[in-house]
Amino acid sequence: MSGRRSRRSPSDLVSWGWIILFALGLIAAAIGFTYVYVSARSQLVELDDRLCPVVGAASQTIILIDTTDAIADVTKLNIQTLLRDTASGIQRGGLLEIRALTSAAPYTKELFSLCNPGNGGDLSAFTGNAALARERWQAGFGQPLLVALEKAVEANKADSSPIMAGIQSIAVSHLVAQKARAIPSRLIVVSDMFENTEFFSHYRGVTDFDAFKKSPAANRFATDLAGSDVSIWLIRRAKSPVDSVALMAFWQQWIDYNHGVFSSAKSLQGVEG
Repeated sequence: MSGRRSRRSPSDLVSWGWIILFALGLIAAAIGFTYVYVSARSQLVELDDRLCPVVGAASQTIILIDTTDAIADVTKLNIQTLLRDTASGIQRGGLLEIRALTSAAPYTKELFSLCNPGNGGDLSAFTGNAALARERWQAGFGQPLLVALEKAVEANKADSSPIMAGIQSIAVSHLVAQKARAIPSRLIVVSDMFENTEFFSHYRGVTDFDAFKKSPAANRFATDLAGSDVSIWLIRRAKSPVDSVALMAFWQQWIDYNHGVFSSAKSLQGVEG
């Protein structure tokens, strides 16, 4: 007797179709959940008290401002505008530090030192909380920056301007460590760039770098800028003891001599005196 094949009814086929669709839906949902979870986790970065990633800043920009001599009001506004522009360009996780030059050791004073925690602009609408990020940025970074911008141009007149010592102090504390060498580093010096100490002074009319190398200042303030980019924002004076072109050439040589990379120099608006 021949065997009889069982035939599936149309209702059985429909049932299996729904089961398959349901299983595919579960798989798709699991994949979607996994993607959202992984994406959300990737945007969570643990921060320290300075809003820097606990693993270290992604980059660093240090700004040294010389207020040991008076600065014209329009120059102060120009400095503050450039500082805001610089701050807005700091990457998420990057350190921005603003320091004032002082006439006594350690030759610089911290005014602002925070990492940009991100303002939420780069967060996904599905996996990030952009509103919370903006609030954290404003409270933790934006407001303290506004306070620092006012302090940055306050007069701090002194009889000496140890620019080299200030740069050396920053290099030792921020640039030479192995961890610091692994990230992009930028130093901006805001000054008339007239070095004035007992060891060397541009007010004596000297801009010849070979003559400088014979002075006590050459060894005393020698440092390692560790390949960092160095820019100068030049504060202009009505009366200059040296030619401005020769002055910039001197500092370019000094930066190179101390293992930095001279990036640019710009004259600020306004003239003091």
